[in-house]
Amino acid sequence: MLHAALSLTCTDAKGVIGKRKFEVYLRKIDGPRTVTLPDGQTLSQADLPEPECTRWVASRKAVLVKAVEFGLIDIATALQRYGLSKEEFDEWRNAFIANGETGLRVTKR
Repeated sequence: MLHAALSLTCTDAKGVIGKRKFEVYLRKIDGPRTVTLPDGQTLSQADLPEPECTRWVASRKAVLVKAVEFGLIDIATALQRYGLSKEEFDEWRNAFIANGETGLRVTKR
């Protein structure tokens, strides 16, 4: 675990009204905690779907595809964590590359 201290100062229009110190613990993880996408957005481990996710809407598929493509999580870990086959993930990746998030919808509009 990584330990860090964080100080927080609260102010109002009249000045400082309080100071507080917090201790923060970060769990050790494999790989980066965040990646920056080409459009400037930041994608973090917290943005990934829950491991027990069973309802794969287009937005969740897109987050997972971007996470793998930009190195937030490796493909082997993603397949194991979410119980996906390589073929299923490759279909999502190809649909996302071809049409973005709309390409991942089950019902096309």
